[in-house]
Amino acid sequence: MDGGKAELLQAARSLFQNGDLKEAANLCRDGLKDDPDNWEFLHLIAMTLNEAGLADQALPFLQRCLAVRGADSAVLFNYGVVLRKMSRFHEAVRAFRHAAEASPERFDCWFNLGETLRRFSRLDEAVEALSKAADIEPDNPDVWFNLGNVHLTQAHFDAAIDAFEKTVKVAPGHAEALNNLGLALKGAGRTADAIAAYRRAIDTDPVAPAPHDNLGNALAATGDLSGAVGAFREALRLKPDYADALYNLAGVFLEQRNVAAAEAEFRRALKADPDHREAWMKAALCRQWRDDPEAAENDLESALGRWPGDAVILAQLGNVMRDIGAFDRGRDYFGRALELSPDNPIILGNLALAYQHEGKLIEAFETYRHALNFDAGNEKLHSNLAQALLLGGHYREGWIEFEHRLADPAIADMMEGLPGAPWNGEPLHGKTILLRCEQGLGDIIQFARYAGQLADNGARVLLAGPGRLATLLNGLKGLAEYVDAGGPLPDADYHAPLMSLPHRLDLDDIPAGEPYLAADPGLVAHWRDHFMPLDGIKIGIAWQGNPNYEMDYARSLPLANLAQLIEPTGAHFVLLQQGFGREQLAELPPHLPIVDPGEDVDREAAFADTAAIMANLDLIITSDTAIPHLAGALGRPVWTLLPFAPDWRFMLGRADCPWYPSMRLFRQAGPRDWPSALRQAGGCLARWLEIGGDPNAAADATPFLG
Repeated sequence: MDGGKAELLQAARSLFQNGDLKEAANLCRDGLKDDPDNWEFLHLIAMTLNEAGLADQALPFLQRCLAVRGADSAVLFNYGVVLRKMSRFHEAVRAFRHAAEASPERFDCWFNLGETLRRFSRLDEAVEALSKAADIEPDNPDVWFNLGNVHLTQAHFDAAIDAFEKTVKVAPGHAEALNNLGLALKGAGRTADAIAAYRRAIDTDPVAPAPHDNLGNALAATGDLSGAVGAFREALRLKPDYADALYNLAGVFLEQRNVAAAEAEFRRALKADPDHREAWMKAALCRQWRDDPEAAENDLESALGRWPGDAVILAQLGNVMRDIGAFDRGRDYFGRALELSPDNPIILGNLALAYQHEGKLIEAFETYRHALNFDAGNEKLHSNLAQALLLGGHYREGWIEFEHRLADPAIADMMEGLPGAPWNGEPLHGKTILLRCEQGLGDIIQFARYAGQLADNGARVLLAGPGRLATLLNGLKGLAEYVDAGGPLPDADYHAPLMSLPHRLDLDDIPAGEPYLAADPGLVAHWRDHFMPLDGIKIGIAWQGNPNYEMDYARSLPLANLAQLIEPTGAHFVLLQQGFGREQLAELPPHLPIVDPGEDVDREAAFADTAAIMANLDLIITSDTAIPHLAGALGRPVWTLLPFAPDWRFMLGRADCPWYPSMRLFRQAGPRDWPSALRQAGGCLARWLEIGGDPNAAADATPFLG
């Protein structure tokens, strides 16, 4: 190059370096007029145009430069930069690879090759290229950070942890690396270490919202829901329209069954990000759980408009149709979903549940088993199949399937470390067996009956469960001792989950028979005196189950509906409802003949006072909560109001309950049709009162079947 061209090139470079891109480009054009194949002018004008945001104009100059210069590493590198800016990733990868091969010692070539491969989702190749860059500059935090991100995308958590730890070793203030280290640690199951990493990220950069959001997720995973809410709220203070934090906060509220608050946050997430598909789904689920399936359907139809042909949305629409009893439409939605995803065990399981709710048990059995072909170890599918079998009276097979619930982590944790060996049906004469309560209070009361059978087989039977049930269950027939599962457990030869006893006793029927619980005589006398001023019939009522149960919206009865039984009877109605649901009392007219034991009930000794109150009542009327189980176990007359799709233990199409001889069942005629069940109960109640409230008549279903 002659002196004049060299000076012109130097001047152009100086202008480029000083940011005067227009004049730098003009000088390059001047140089190319006299020497159109000068690779240095071609290269510099391409770099100048690219810097000015004119990648499409830069590209032809780089192509001419490569034709003249050949495989020059610097030119190839910039060619790759321009191609990547134009989203031509295939060609950018080739350019960076040729640049790296031309100059294997160049860090930037390997680094950019790896980054481009990552963007193009060629992750294994990205790891290889970034690893070569790391070999060249092992103290460069950017290469370790990007390598960690690739491993994180691959779910190679241990490798990601190593890369992020190397990042923060050379750059201790790298808050984003600390945040992503937390993600990798959480993915590896090291939740406590993840929490520590998120806190370090927050200390390093307190105004970054992402570490607060991720800290919230980690705290929620440990069960610290209040801490999680605080972390999410801090993320939202820093970034009020942070859709993921809003979604995660809503998720905690949903786990707490604060459905109204959850829905509000899901709506805020959708306002921040209308394309947040999961928020659409969960907002609709909230409406479904709030017993507003029509609104849920509208939400899901809107979501389907955004994501036509989405199998999961179609399946959830099928679930909504199940809840409103539109079973034909539900099958249509499930069919469309399965056309898109025919081997999806979750969709098949939901279809099976819809058959189960419709009462088509044969179809439900077949569909559950078909789903299990694709996910044989799915505990939820097995448990739902078990409930369908038990609903149909197929006890032996149902109890076998029911054993799969023991794979649920919550139940597995309960069974961990119990004294003695697991009991699987061995002879128990002269042995001590510890039974572990595992699920809700109603389940415990229902299955406590089996303690008597074990005692009849010569066992000394211990039962471990919630401490507040001790007063009630210490008098259980056949039980040697009830112990608080939260404290030290006594020695035993064997242990078993309480609800596994029908299977391990190899039973194919239900030992109903005589009452197996009794109220404390002193408490019975106390409540007899309490009710002494009340003349006439006394009827206990309860309407609300535990709202933490996901189907509680279907089984719990609004008190305003139940109130229609109260006014015209002339009887006294005694509140057995404690805790959840009592807020509905404010909706009732003050003149109704309701007796509220209120603060006189000892809530710490769960059901001890309730059992004694029941002993002083003529009848109990309740929805499907723990109350009917207690009444049935005591042998008290109880009428249970059931949804159209009942829990498995109440079976189908019968007015009696095989578990409790003193129980009478009133079923909805269709989904969400409480008036039909209440009309049946109201007619029976009127006739029962006509004959003077005979307790035996209340327990006998036969006179009231019409």
